[in-house]
Amino acid sequence: MKTIQSLKKQADGLKGIAMRKIFFYVVLLGLIIPNVSQACLQSMNNNSICRGDSVIDNDNDMGVVLEVFNNGKVKIDYHKLRKHYIKSINNVSKEIRCYGQVCRGDQVVDNDNDAGTVLRVYENGRAYIDYFHLNKHYVRTIRQLSKSSNNQCYGRLCKGSIVIDNENDIGTILQVYDNGKILIDYIHLRKHYYKTANQLSLSYRCSDGLCVGDRIIDNENDTGKVLRIFDNGAVQIDYDGYRKHYIKHIHSLGHKVQCYN
Repeated sequence: MKTIQSLKKQADGLKGIAMRKIFFYVVLLGLIIPNVSQACLQSMNNNSICRGDSVIDNDNDMGVVLEVFNNGKVKIDYHKLRKHYIKSINNVSKEIRCYGQVCRGDQVVDNDNDAGTVLRVYENGRAYIDYFHLNKHYVRTIRQLSKSSNNQCYGRLCKGSIVIDNENDIGTILQVYDNGKILIDYIHLRKHYYKTANQLSLSYRCSDGLCVGDRIIDNENDTGKVLRIFDNGAVQIDYDGYRKHYIKHIHSLGHKVQCYN
């Protein structure tokens, strides 16, 4: 007949076997439990992606997150695709309000001189642009964009200023951007063009004793009246015997005086 001590030992042995079996099944279940949908998940750059987030993937396709799984996968309802797709969380970036100085709603110009309004901004530094003169929206990187200046000035050049460019064409500033690009409405051209700030000179009323409205004579003995003066020394003249206005440099002109001493 077995002693009480041997029975206890046997019971402990059975208990140990049972516990080991339980542990084995727990591990096995852990391996075969399906990837469970959850509300949010962290990406490699520690940004969280959640159900309902607006996202962009590494192919620049945009959509809304339908489901997030604990194996790092997300199910996306793409805006322009008719099917839902699964992507790795590390291949998607969610929409934010601003990236650096560029925010939703900002007016921007890109490095091809196309201007538009920012519709969406994403954590990976991309922006979705509604271009003014293009029939399609495009994705651009933020570093390709410059936004419209908040005070609408770049140095002394401001929206509404009259300027002359390095080809002696005159126009009015329509838009000023932070990178020094300036959109000009040219007086005698049918299209608006971009110039950089260093290609433009500002209109003044007077310079070196010469003022708008003064009578002048140039180095070819043609006479006329000053229409505009610019800070680079260019002067626009309405000549007496010509139907066209011409640009001369201020140092090539003499202006009318009452007496010559």
